[in-house]
Amino acid sequence: MQRLTISHIGVGRGPGAGVCFGMKRYAPRALSIRWTFAYLLAFVAAGSPVSAEPAADEGAGTPADENSAEFRIIVEAEVPEGFPTPGPAGEVHLKQYPAYRAARADGRGAFRVLFNHIQRHDIAMTTPVEMTLDTNADGEPLPRPTDMAFLYVDPELGDSGADPADGRVEVLDLPARSYLSYGFFGESEPTKVARALEKINAHLADHDTLSADGPARLMGYNSPFVPRALRYHEVQLPVKHHTDRETDTEAGG
Repeated sequence: MQRLTISHIGVGRGPGAGVCFGMKRYAPRALSIRWTFAYLLAFVAAGSPVSAEPAADEGAGTPADENSAEFRIIVEAEVPEGFPTPGPAGEVHLKQYPAYRAARADGRGAFRVLFNHIQRHDIAMTTPVEMTLDTNADGEPLPRPTDMAFLYVDPELGDSGADPADGRVEVLDLPARSYLSYGFFGESEPTKVARALEKINAHLADHDTLSADGPARLMGYNSPFVPRALRYHEVQLPVKHHTDRETDTEAGG
């Protein structure tokens, strides 16, 4: 059995300042600025906010293998209310997500657009960042993102709909859903995303009471402050449940 360790990074400029997740003491604005400023610089430099992987110092921390018996997930920001704990890596798990609110933007420049949106509305950055994966002509997921979303910590925060100040941002209220999830450490390179999709599809083929229910997504948990080898991601596919009777009926036509 894998042993999961989740580490939280404190943020602040003096004694007692910043974030202490274990004791529920936050400074969301400071955390938002720290996290998003780093990402903003990295994604702008890379030129493709949706798919680029920024550079970072590789000297800190210990590289983690996605199938390691003991691994460490670093959580740098608050997670939306009711979201399941990230991990474990290297295994497919069924996860239940509550309804949540997210600001979404498409294409190149998505990160900067979303960054400006949360700054305008004084909304703190959360983790993970959500990216919808593209699909082929048959509707099968491909290992490349098409959009990006920042998730609100509270589904009652702000207003849904298009941002009046920037129509490229749409704030969506998304329903509770079930996802098959496969986590891994390292960069979110296409080969790793493709491998995660293969693992999920193999799990789906072995469980006929589940079926795909929409496009897959990539959840990124870490900023460039975390060494590349320790950055954690999850590829997730929404699924719906069937009873044994429903499965038999579908199989029989």
